[in-house]
Amino acid sequence: LDVSGGTANAGTITNSGTVAVSGGTANLGTVTNAGTLDVSGGTANAGTITNSGTVAVSGGTLNFDGISIADNGIINISGGTVIPGAGGITATGAHTVNLSGGVFTTNDVNWTATDITATLADNSEIEFAPQAGQSIQWTGALVNNAQNASVVKNGSGVLRIDSSENNPTKAKSILVNMGELDFKGYLTSDIIVNSGATLSPGNSVGTLNVTGGVTLNDGSTLLIEQDETGIDVLNATTLTVSENAIIDIAGTYLQPGATYTILTQAEDFAETYDDLFWNSLLTPTSAYYWDLSVVGNMVLAAVDSNAVPEPSTWALLILGAAGLLYWRKRK
Repeated sequence: LDVSGGTANAGTITNSGTVAVSGGTANLGTVTNAGTLDVSGGTANAGTITNSGTVAVSGGTLNFDGISIADNGIINISGGTVIPGAGGITATGAHTVNLSGGVFTTNDVNWTATDITATLADNSEIEFAPQAGQSIQWTGALVNNAQNASVVKNGSGVLRIDSSENNPTKAKSILVNMGELDFKGYLTSDIIVNSGATLSPGNSVGTLNVTGGVTLNDGSTLLIEQDETGIDVLNATTLTVSENAIIDIAGTYLQPGATYTILTQAEDFAETYDDLFWNSLLTPTSAYYWDLSVVGNMVLAAVDSNAVPEPSTWALLILGAAGLLYWRKRK
């Protein structure tokens, strides 16, 4: 099948040769590809793609509902735009999406990438743009072997990345412009969080280890989650935090006097990053329950004993309330 102009409509396609789209619009339906699906121009719209061959995009746009990479399947993106749908990207075993140019982006649906490593080459970009109430889960690594690749988080939804120590994410930069980035695991890159956007270490409670700098600009938020299992921790080579950034500690298991490490960097914090500075960044609710302090290269968060009554105090309050209720009934 060769589409170079106009509109071509196809149902189910089983391909062991070449399907080429260089212009026009190709509506491909469900695709089982053991050969080559080559998009160099125009627009290719597909349903679910099962790929054990090669999907190559050098121009134009490839939209698909979902893609499953089997056996030795390959996705090579050297130009154009690739937009996954709700089915996302899944793999049997670990596979690679190679980006040597172009844009890998997302539309306003939920989707998941499982066991996928995206190799980002020079000047390529991977963009995530989930909208409000939607999320993208990427389990695997975004690996940059060049100098100028980037990861961009747009959209007001949530992007969740989970990268292991043995398969860390590597990029020149991760730019969080909108919504929320939940990142658990290991990252070699700089992270820049802009106004209105949120960075949360971990995926629920967890740790983010960054070999690189983390910058929280004016109006950005660092979300720290805490429960009975522990608290989020952000470890970075350097931390650069605006005086107008926000720290929100969402705690659900508050034990009076309990102290946690929430931030570390390689060297001790400068004098300007003192206790007063960090506490000034807390939201009003966080400031009521938590006190922040600096010890060398660490920022500690302690549950304020005055904000959370001791169990004995709770008991007295309950007894007092019960007595008041009894007195009122007697009246």
